[in-house]
Amino acid sequence: MILQPFHLLKEHVNAVTAVDMNPYVPTSPVRPNRPLRKPSSSPGVPSPSPSPQRFPTMRPAAPLRSAGNGRASSPASGDKPPLPGLVPPALMVYLCKFCGQQGNFRCKRCKKMPYCSVVCQTEDWMEHRRTCRPVDPEPAKEKPKESMSLLGAGHKKSLTELQASDSSSYKKVYLKDLQASKITDGADIQATVVEFTSPGRFFILPQNPEVLEALQIISTELQKTCSNPSGTAFYLPCDGEVCAVQFSCDKNWYRGLVQSLAADKTANILYIDFGNEEKVPYERIRPLPANIQRFCPCAMKCRIAGVVPVVNEWSDECCITVRQLLAGKAVTVKLLETVEKERAHAVDILLSMRELLSSFLLQNGYAQKEPVNAPPTEQDISAMLNASFENFKCLSDGKDDNGWATPPEPLTQAVGDKFSVVVTHFLSPSDLVVQKVENAGLIQDLQLTLRNHCSQVSTPQNFRPAPGTVCCAQFSEDKQWYRAKVLAYPSEERVCVGYLDFGNAEEVDLGQLLPISASLLALPMQAIPCALAGVQPVGESWSKDCILALQRQLSNRVLQLEIQGAQEGKTLVSMIDEASDPQTDFAELLISAGYAAPASTTVNLLAEDTTATAAASVSPTVSSSASPAVSQPLVWSIVELPSDGQTVPLLTSIVESPGRFHCHLGSPTELQKLMELEVQLKQHCEAEASPFVPKVGEPCCALLPAVPPAANRP
Repeated sequence: MILQPFHLLKEHVNAVTAVDMNPYVPTSPVRPNRPLRKPSSSPGVPSPSPSPQRFPTMRPAAPLRSAGNGRASSPASGDKPPLPGLVPPALMVYLCKFCGQQGNFRCKRCKKMPYCSVVCQTEDWMEHRRTCRPVDPEPAKEKPKESMSLLGAGHKKSLTELQASDSSSYKKVYLKDLQASKITDGADIQATVVEFTSPGRFFILPQNPEVLEALQIISTELQKTCSNPSGTAFYLPCDGEVCAVQFSCDKNWYRGLVQSLAADKTANILYIDFGNEEKVPYERIRPLPANIQRFCPCAMKCRIAGVVPVVNEWSDECCITVRQLLAGKAVTVKLLETVEKERAHAVDILLSMRELLSSFLLQNGYAQKEPVNAPPTEQDISAMLNASFENFKCLSDGKDDNGWATPPEPLTQAVGDKFSVVVTHFLSPSDLVVQKVENAGLIQDLQLTLRNHCSQVSTPQNFRPAPGTVCCAQFSEDKQWYRAKVLAYPSEERVCVGYLDFGNAEEVDLGQLLPISASLLALPMQAIPCALAGVQPVGESWSKDCILALQRQLSNRVLQLEIQGAQEGKTLVSMIDEASDPQTDFAELLISAGYAAPASTTVNLLAEDTTATAAASVSPTVSSSASPAVSQPLVWSIVELPSDGQTVPLLTSIVESPGRFHCHLGSPTELQKLMELEVQLKQHCEAEASPFVPKVGEPCCALLPAVPPAANRP
């Protein structure tokens, strides 16, 4: 069922017939209170200008009244045309069957019922379908070329095309399309509280020249663009879209976020530059104009950090008290943390009495301290494992526990191996998972085989795989099947699984698991758990800024990886982005940005396995079961400088003459290696107590009687 514009020429003929048959229709012409126009045949094509008026000017008609079937006519009038022979047929105004507004479209099936938009037609279909009868197509009539070109496209529009016709020429804008805020965590800013709901939700407007200037620019441009009459009578916004919205109080236009849509053609709007909300009808919503710059929301959504309400919700007394302290006042706000998922900021506010708002809430009994997610203790882990085992055992009698399906072997790597990888899972610089690029074909073949296998296997009623076994699991995001290891049973019907070839984990229903075949376990696990070598967190753990910055650098890139060793079941690696100019070493990048401190990879490796370094010369595979070190004569190694004309930074350490002096390589990487070597030498010499008789030409450790001058050291 498709709406299409009226053929005005044909309707003029119909109107003449109506005049002859209906005594209530006047013979004199009637000017409607809104001019009839033809809608554009396609978005962006302007309507043709009306032809010059051929008739004398007529007096305004009386208000229109309904004449049945959605049409409107005027009361009888005794007016006579000023010139005989120039009386045109009576113009007909069609009203929408559903809402009563002017309807320039009609149902294509019955070619009778008028509507103003596809929304009204859809709402009225349940009633109209009872009387809607298709009619035979009318013979084509010769029409002016202009009218044919205008109306031809309208006949072919489907319901979906008509619904999108008003907005297809606009690019919808969402919050993710706006610029990111330049205010960083830890900053103290002067701001005004513009909207306050509770200590857990309020909005501030930074008193920052850039923000205030952006707000002025947005307001000015919106009034210029949206104050002009819109060429579209109706715009259907989307949930989550940022639109131009007319505020009900001052009738000015502002940026608004569509939070939800209601059945009564209204939207719940959040004004993102001020923080207030209201329910707005669709008529006062327009797409955000393209000339409006994509500034970030001027109003910042905040909550007081470190406190939560004593009960489930903030009390009315608390909200009233804090509102009196903050509403409309300029205060000093300290940004403590940005919660990206909620697009909110955890802050604290310095009150006029030089007291933090969080302390005020705690002292007056309005709040309690927010519980800290401390790492689980050994007792907590043991309790969780016991609970998981009980959940599994509860309904496992007589069920298939999948005990034969043990995890496949991991990929075997060697110290010094280099290959290209992509990061498939990232938690921190000390916890990430990669896949080899060269194995992409194997992984793709595995996924095709898994898909075929799972399409042929029906879900068994007695399948309940035990923790530690491998099965096929359906990933919740893409609904595809992957190899997964059962980790735990959080409840009797829910299972926590880890995906062997990608490194991530999730909780799924028991119905999302299928038995696996032995052939699907032949390929080694493709996920390689890694940790970035040579770095350690500045504090006790990695900061959120560090994790976010590194995640942006690693995502969707092919990286060059080199294996340095092993530690705590993970492969210690160095990672370089060779596609960047200059090439990026991510360990150096974190250190230079202040997110990480240097760490000795070799020291960590020795702490885990004292034979790993010596065994690397015999069997350099990453393994904690390396063979004992074999005593071999030590040989000096020499740094070789490039001889192809490259410029290399050097730092002189000892100068004997212009023809003989000693230098260090001056790159940050080489200096870091020198510092790590000094640490290793110190630990080695302090731990070694056995007597040593050196031989001529043999490398050894020696203690300087005095520290050389600073000018001779790097």
